[in-house]
Amino acid sequence: VEDDYDSEFRYDVAPVPALATLDPSRVAYLGTAAKSVAPSLRLGWLVAPPETLAPILKARAAIDRFTPVFMQNALADLLADGTVAAHLRRNLRQYRAARDLVVGVLRETCAGMLRPEVPDQGLHLIARLRPDLAPALARAIRAEARVDALLLSETRLRPGGTEGFGLGFSGFDPGALRAAATALGTAAARLAG
Repeated sequence: VEDDYDSEFRYDVAPVPALATLDPSRVAYLGTAAKSVAPSLRLGWLVAPPETLAPILKARAAIDRFTPVFMQNALADLLADGTVAAHLRRNLRQYRAARDLVVGVLRETCAGMLRPEVPDQGLHLIARLRPDLAPALARAIRAEARVDALLLSETRLRPGGTEGFGLGFSGFDPGALRAAATALGTAAARLAG
């Protein structure tokens, strides 16, 4: 099963071909318009190996009998006329600028206490604490900055590893991103410095 929404948001590298292109007889390819077009659209798709279609359709009929045909047709029209492709290009530019803004502000304000990693795809980035800092410091930084960010330790199955923050940068006004990154970087510099 493959869901590669990040392929639409690759910033500094060429897109990676979908796994399904290597062997469509063995890979079920899932997609959704939630991340790329609009979260409230609630439309997705599945390209499945032919021998799996009958059980998939049977299961789908049991759980979802009222497909929004009007919305499906509208999305299909927007895909066909290039509107969605233009929307994705515009968002890609905005998300790259947002990523670069957050990374730049963190580097300017954190006095080297955080190590923001610049992702080449996706809608989130990681900013790790400097390795010699106590992991518990991240919780204090987040509290002082009053930034809604996940601690890396809150995302792990097993304890350990460098502590830091998972930061989303899509869907926010640049001013709000600058304010949040400044608060986080300033708190890191003050509490760790």
